Amino acid sequence: MALCSTLFLALALVPLVTGHGTVTKPAMRANPSKGRYCPWCQGSQSKCDPTARVRCAPPSPCWGGIPGTMVSKQFFGKWKDLAAPDGTPWIDNGEELGGSQGAVPVHCPGDVIPVHTFVNADHNGVYRWESQLASPGRETEIAFVNFTSWKSVNQDPGADFYAADGKTKLTPGRCYKPGKCTTWSSKCSHCRNDAFSKTSLSLPINMPAGATVLRWFWYGAMETNGERVMGPEHSLFVNCKDITIGTAEQCSGNFASPTSLVLRRPERNSSHDVLV
Repeated sequence: MALCSTLFLALALVPLVTGHGTVTKPAMRANPSKGRYCPWCQGSQSKCDPTARVRCAPPSPCWGGIPGTMVSKQFFGKWKDLAAPDGTPWIDNGEELGGSQGAVPVHCPGDVIPVHTFVNADHNGVYRWESQLASPGRETEIAFVNFTSWKSVNQDPGADFYAADGKTKLTPGRCYKPGKCTTWSSKCSHCRNDAFSKTSLSLPINMPAGATVLRWFWYGAMETNGERVMGPEHSLFVNCKDITIGTAEQCSGNFASPTSLVLRRPERNSSHDVLV
């Protein structure tokens, strides 16, 4: 507990611009560094220099997240026990879910997984979900396949957004202090600092069975069409989640309707695969 308090004190002493964002539900891999800026996330606010001539990618596929673990809510400091208006905790507690013992949840193709995010410092931009068949720690960068399109991290119409109190719903298209904009734009930085979101993730109906690594991949300062913009930080953040996709026998009767997502091959011409 003393370690958690020390880490959050260090975080509190850093300006908000150095904060970042993460998935808070389901609990993602724990960050081994638990750095002072963001003890729950993996990334950099300046990773993706738009003038660079190298591909923007994390230094390792899951940016060092510890395989087979789930981050404890204790590292979220004053936000760790916040609940949404319906009483659902905003932050999953990885320790209670067995994350420190290497517990890996089992899901079935077509499952709809509730997802919460927390953005401490809003770099705007877009995120998507990717996956690959791999045991925890055996994932590779090239094997990740996206199974969602790019979505706005702070204006996705399929998500609800809430203020730092976890209760106050944010108005679509509106920005809040300390951001300098009042109306949302992809070029506006810090539009929604300290904001939670509630959405869901549908697993493809043809997702292959076996050990699987999910990855949430967030580029700052980018539009959903892949175009880079100037204004927000050109950041990159990733979260990984270890799961097992059950076999047809294990998942009998659990498959979703035929309208569910279908896993496709990588989009080799997407912004994730070109010089950015």
